[in-house]
Amino acid sequence: MQFRLTYEGQLLGASRENSRAAHKHEIRSKLHPQLKRLWGTSAWLSQLGGYRFPNYAAAVSGHTLKNSNWAKERTYPEVVAANYQSHGRHWLPLVGEDMNLTCGLDILFLRPGSRGNLLNVGDIDGRLKTLFDALAIPTSGAGLPEPEANQPVYVLLSDDRLISNVAVETDELLEPTSVAPERHDARLIITVNVKPMRANWFTLGFSAL
Repeated sequence: MQFRLTYEGQLLGASRENSRAAHKHEIRSKLHPQLKRLWGTSAWLSQLGGYRFPNYAAAVSGHTLKNSNWAKERTYPEVVAANYQSHGRHWLPLVGEDMNLTCGLDILFLRPGSRGNLLNVGDIDGRLKTLFDALAIPTSGAGLPEPEANQPVYVLLSDDRLISNVAVETDELLEPTSVAPERHDARLIITVNVKPMRANWFTLGFSAL
């Protein structure tokens, strides 16, 4: 399964001294509507969204019942969101730890600066770390705003360790992302490749796209 996510705006480097937690969630919030739309427009994901499982008996994608108190039938996205709860929120990852899926990223990274000075390894590493964390469920509730009731947050990954490979191409940002351009501005085009690690009826739906 291949699709593209886009982001434009500030992209700040994360470090041990400053995790950029609030900034990461700002990026996560901009990617959320794109991923939510994908669940509705992708033939396979929208088909999954229509499946209902009684008593959380979700014998799909390796998901197991983690909360047996609900007897009502639930859709596949509701089962996933129920299994990923933290920091007062439900999260809906496309690629989770128990789904037998892997994820590769091919990133076109446009940023200000002359072509000769684009590749600064330390700067790129720190900013990519911010992006990878923003693609996943946060490990801490620090920097998160108050959650919206009953609204799952759509994310790409349950954990950024599920990224199997990354390719990054940098180039000059010729069109500013804001009225007052800053050196940390970025425009990203992220090509996402979701592939199965094991073949079953669930993962084959992703390999066909």
